[in-house]
Amino acid sequence: MEAERTISRPRAAVPTSHSDYALEKFCIPMLKPLHYKEVFQTTCYHRVQLIKRGIAASVLTQLAKSMRVSQDHLIASLGFPRTGIMRKIQRRQNLSVAQAERVIGLAKLIGQIEIMVATPEVSDFNAAQWLGDWLCHPLPALGNHQPEEYVDTLTGQEILSSLLSQMQSGAYA
Repeated sequence: MEAERTISRPRAAVPTSHSDYALEKFCIPMLKPLHYKEVFQTTCYHRVQLIKRGIAASVLTQLAKSMRVSQDHLIASLGFPRTGIMRKIQRRQNLSVAQAERVIGLAKLIGQIEIMVATPEVSDFNAAQWLGDWLCHPLPALGNHQPEEYVDTLTGQEILSSLLSQMQSGAYA
């Protein structure tokens, strides 16, 4: 009888840096305002790890408060089923990977805005609230559609990120 052989796969090198610390801080169930910038600045690798570790559904409650929009409005904008999300919040469950990706994408947009306006003169700016308001106004660059129509897909969030970058550089159409 042949002995069973165990084949082990080589583990990918895990980058260690300040971003690892940021990821660990962000892995708490609630997204705090200072973490948005870290989500934007961290590597794609770390965002993937964060998504795979799980994002608590209760993050949506905090995100809605930060953005000063209703939780139901945020859930609908992200394209999530309200009943299922409310059940996950009540049972203290994590979002699915696809849902977590959209939430992280939204957090990334807030972080991008925080970096865009980061100056010593601007200390009381609420990037989450600004984004919540901006998402509800039609934009000519989107064919007079509201940006919130784009937050339910990753590609849509990339379009919004590009628009924000264009606004910052002055190339906004």
